Amino acid sequence: MPVCMVKGKKQLTTNEANLTRLVTKCRWVVPNTMISSIGDLVKITGGILNKYKRPLVCNPENEEVAKKMLDRSVLVNSLQTYVEENNLIRRRTVYLPINASGTVLENFPKLTEEMLRDITLGIYQLKQAPGYTREHLSESGNYELLLCKESETLLQVKIQSRHSKSTIHTLWIDYNAGSSVQKPVNGWYCTCKVGARMVGCCAHVASVLWYLGLERHMKSLKPSRLSGNTSISYAHTSTLSVNPSTSAGIEE
Repeated sequence: MPVCMVKGKKQLTTNEANLTRLVTKCRWVVPNTMISSIGDLVKITGGILNKYKRPLVCNPENEEVAKKMLDRSVLVNSLQTYVEENNLIRRRTVYLPINASGTVLENFPKLTEEMLRDITLGIYQLKQAPGYTREHLSESGNYELLLCKESETLLQVKIQSRHSKSTIHTLWIDYNAGSSVQKPVNGWYCTCKVGARMVGCCAHVASVLWYLGLERHMKSLKPSRLSGNTSISYAHTSTLSVNPSTSAGIEE
């Protein structure tokens, strides 16, 4: 079962979010009336399938994804630790607004759809990305960003929740500059409910990676008439060092 949020908490821990993602990756809709007997039904169905059907894992790619998810489920989110220890959630900095749909952030790595799927470990988050991006594009197609002075490769992003107009999620992405790097993204962290997980990433992080790494180079998305603003902070004074063995969401 997915981990339930404890009353009074606003976010799952990295371990809780990781374990929950392992469950929701292979989910089926179960009617409420069947919850009490779901354990027996799963055992019976599993026994029948094991006896009379071929293995469910027929595609080697599925086994590879499953292995990646299990490997990443034991990782800790070092970027979250860095953000909290340096009080980057509450600390104010000086921001410079820029338009990310232009030529800014030229050192942000270009990402392919395959690279994005390797980060998200699923397609749900990527399906949400165009909606989040379209909502925050201006009518003229501008994608507003803010530059801050924290790190050369650390992005801070504020995105409005699609569930509540009064809720703003803040996220951070640490990336490796350049398009030829083997591991383009070092780590991510978002203040949303599941934003600390390392088994994939939340839809907010995915939307920023999708836009900056792929969509803005293709320019295929049209802005929505009902658009807000996305505020992204780009840090550019010191270098953030994140241990790839503990925080990287992507194996090399």
